[in-house]
Amino acid sequence: MCTQSFKADNINKLDNNAFLSSSAPSSATCLSCQLILPTSSPSNAIRTIDEESHLIFISTQYPSSQSRYRALRQIVMKALSVETTHDGLNPIMFGDSTAGYSITMVFKIKDSTARGSERKYALIITAEDESELVHSWSLVVENLREFIKLIKDRITELELSKTMNNTELMDNNERFYRRSLPKSKNLTELLEDKKLFIKIHLWASNLLCNLN
Repeated sequence: MCTQSFKADNINKLDNNAFLSSSAPSSATCLSCQLILPTSSPSNAIRTIDEESHLIFISTQYPSSQSRYRALRQIVMKALSVETTHDGLNPIMFGDSTAGYSITMVFKIKDSTARGSERKYALIITAEDESELVHSWSLVVENLREFIKLIKDRITELELSKTMNNTELMDNNERFYRRSLPKSKNLTELLEDKKLFIKIHLWASNLLCNLN
């Protein structure tokens, strides 16, 4: 999921169709990475407006710009497989003048259907100006940590509930006896929250608004 902010001279007349189209084929998205919105949503995109700052925030599966998609793909790959800290829990900043500069925090979620029984995710803030990102380090990191904590607290709550109901043990036994094949789960399923990506959009929009 990618949330972008745009400045609009007249937000009431803004035609955002150009921003809602994806720059990558749907086949490039696996289920665990897919942006899934409630069935009541009119499109696979989220759009909100801050009338005070005249900023419009749009969240889609990918950025609409092909060049931005390529840069973001490179950033995500680095965040999840290359760039890391010694304990993997602290924020890290990397980038260049071509792809942009990023502050990222990686976190893991337990998932019995995934390889190694866990999935790795990252929250990433990108900017073209390195000095601007460095100046906003404290605000960005505080928000990243706060939202990751909310996600992990939700996972802990669900694990406790499953333990009390013995549902996790039953699922493990079912897979052990090969009565059912493990099915990949989306983040909304792992957290059992159909409005998760709407919450992420609102969180990201608020952070971007504070950074402008």
